[in-house]
Amino acid sequence: MVELNNNSRRISLKKYPLVICYVLCILLHVIFLLISELILIEPFGTLVTWTPNIAAFIVVSIILKEKRGIRKLLKGWTKWRVNIWSYVIALSSILIAFLSVGIYYLLGGKAPSPDERMYFDISFLPFLLLYPIITGATGEEAGWRGFFLPRLQKRFNPVLASIIIGIIWACWHLPAYIFTPYYEAIPFWIFLPLLTADSVIITWAYNKSKGSLLIASLTHYSLNFSQNLPLLLNLVPLNTTVLIFYLIIHIIYALIVVVLVGSNLSKDSDSAIQTEMKEKMLD
Repeated sequence: MVELNNNSRRISLKKYPLVICYVLCILLHVIFLLISELILIEPFGTLVTWTPNIAAFIVVSIILKEKRGIRKLLKGWTKWRVNIWSYVIALSSILIAFLSVGIYYLLGGKAPSPDERMYFDISFLPFLLLYPIITGATGEEAGWRGFFLPRLQKRFNPVLASIIIGIIWACWHLPAYIFTPYYEAIPFWIFLPLLTADSVIITWAYNKSKGSLLIASLTHYSLNFSQNLPLLLNLVPLNTTVLIFYLIIHIIYALIVVVLVGSNLSKDSDSAIQTEMKEKMLD
């Protein structure tokens, strides 16, 4: 009787892998963040950014019991032989950042005042370039795009799936808003739609590359980097006006993608999903 109940419980859990993964993701985020911020154990600060991946690894291996489930997720980072346009898409946000700066000045924007300037130590540049690669971008994409996106795209069109991921992605940062002063500079009412727009862009890159987590991570990384670069170069001040302007640019970019590419966000998106389903059937 106990065995039957355990089987029933396992079956019911399998029905809600996305919910379980997200709850687990939030719990791990809070736990690692508390350890990092309150006890000041730095490695846990890095683990915070890996909680979407860790949660996905746990769900596919323990809840869903997928054979080679973790290996399939990790395999996404080995897909580097993709269309050259996938790399162009991945790095496009850096160009958009400088284009945004130009538009900002054309519309009457002003350079940062001496009090608003950020004083950046050039010796910190290698850390700025390399550390985000192994944390934010790479640490999250096996979860958001590797685990959540393919499953959501089976139920919804890619645009709606991207919006859902954008919302849960932004809300995943809420514990950081409580414990990390860095996020105080970006109001959540700006942060939420910004990540939703960015989610559409990353989905486009992911689908175009037929499920490459390397491309998704590179797109995520360049989006983060392009936000910080104009500030570090003191091209624009860090204030609400600039953040709203940056948000508008990214929303326009996402809308242009949807209009030009279509709601499937890539002609190859269907084949990418079908390939994943065939791999599961082979298991």
